[in-house]
Amino acid sequence: MHSKTKSGIGKTLSAVVSIGMAAVVLLENHLASAATPQELPPVRFGPKPVDAAIERRPHPQPKVPEGAKEIPFDETVPEPALTEPEKVRGYLLFQRPLTESVYPNTRPLPHERIEALVAFAAPGEFEPVTFALYPVRPLQNLKVRGSSLTCPSGEIPADRIDVRLATYWNVGFPAYTTLSTYRRVPELLERVTAHSSPAGECQRYWLTVHVPDDAKPGLYRGTVTVWDDGFGQAVEIPLALRVLGFRLQKDPRKHFSVYFYARNKRLSTDSRNCQTARHVEPTLLRCRTGIGAGWLRGHRVCGRNTIPGAIRPRPSRNLAFSRLVDDAAASDPIQPARD
Repeated sequence: MHSKTKSGIGKTLSAVVSIGMAAVVLLENHLASAATPQELPPVRFGPKPVDAAIERRPHPQPKVPEGAKEIPFDETVPEPALTEPEKVRGYLLFQRPLTESVYPNTRPLPHERIEALVAFAAPGEFEPVTFALYPVRPLQNLKVRGSSLTCPSGEIPADRIDVRLATYWNVGFPAYTTLSTYRRVPELLERVTAHSSPAGECQRYWLTVHVPDDAKPGLYRGTVTVWDDGFGQAVEIPLALRVLGFRLQKDPRKHFSVYFYARNKRLSTDSRNCQTARHVEPTLLRCRTGIGAGWLRGHRVCGRNTIPGAIRPRPSRNLAFSRLVDDAAASDPIQPARD
């Protein structure tokens, strides 16, 4: 083929790719704007709800090996100036993209402040919605609960909103296998119903909305309620989810799977070990794509918006994590999964 002909084909393909990418960006922007309602009430104070949830705290962590040195995240953003309502409640609410981590000493940027949570999803989809707190006081028994989402055409029940806390763990740094130095990083998404933490330590919450398969299109609204013992009222964050009028198509060329590695010999040899991940998961793990751009500090995450919760620990050189899995398995033997 003549070189000029090759060059012409190459330019044509480049133009087609560029147009396709532009179309995707325009569609994404259109859907994002469609997800945002014209008017949402701002964050407001309200009475603390009566809460009957069973208390669940983050899993305890092993002690740091003697002589290991912490290398904290190098935060260069200046401390934010709080508004009067933020000073009253004692924390700033902010949000950043799923692929960007929130570290204990993270400081939010001005444009990351939020007054509401918005998202969009197709019927049957698992849609993540996250937000974080930047506290200027200790948080005492912090609780986060999501209400049902309603619109004239239907309802998404509250039990289809899974609330998780991104817990910090001491992980080898700069390499995952490093033993002499470590960093506290957002490592696991745990079902935590009450949590206490010091002033200045950010707390990121990860909500996953499972849209029913038969959900009608429309704008569904609800509230995420946040409260703790350090403030007399609850903080109510408006949540709006636009359900689209079409379903996502499955790609037959792609397959998603979950693999769980357990050092616990009893679980590994049990005839039901193929279900180990699902049985241990309700007490310990449920990670989604996002933190660490698809890799959660050495744990391979599978299937964005396809699997409600999937994590694959590496055959673990992270001894602290391996012991955690062993302890969880020993204290919580195989039992029917909750979901």
